[in-house]
Amino acid sequence: MARTTYQESFAVQEIGFFPGEIEAMSARLRERVGPRDTVLVRGYEPDIYLRAHVRYGGRFFWTGHLQWQGCEYRREEWLRQDEGELRRLRPDWVVAHNVPPGI
Repeated sequence: MARTTYQESFAVQEIGFFPGEIEAMSARLRERVGPRDTVLVRGYEPDIYLRAHVRYGGRFFWTGHLQWQGCEYRREEWLRQDEGELRRLRPDWVVAHNVPPGI
């Protein structure tokens, strides 16, 4: 499947999945992030870590359950853990998922 076909076929605004934007963001990170930099991706785009060859190292590899209604049955506990990880790790870069329009 061609890259553009994949990007256009699987982009689903209702769930905030934008493969073209994920790929573009990953490329921008690869260009700018240093070898010791840490990156925190907010949302559910764990493939950005893989595509950009970056790491976070914190408690939450993806964070949809911290942000999305109906997925947060332990939200208060998880937010406390997340805040502790942010204070401890202080990521150099943060990628925020904003629905809509995307990343």
